[in-house]
Amino acid sequence: MSRCILVFGMPRSGTAWIGKLFDSHPGALSKAMP
Repeated sequence: MSRCILVFGMPRSGTAWIGKLFDSHPGALSKAMP
């Protein structure tokens, strides 16, 4: 079973750090929208 988690946030709120945390897992994929 696969799950999708979307992370939204305001600029400078730590979402880039959370994205890097998820991306460090081999089964996860992180994409950023500038």
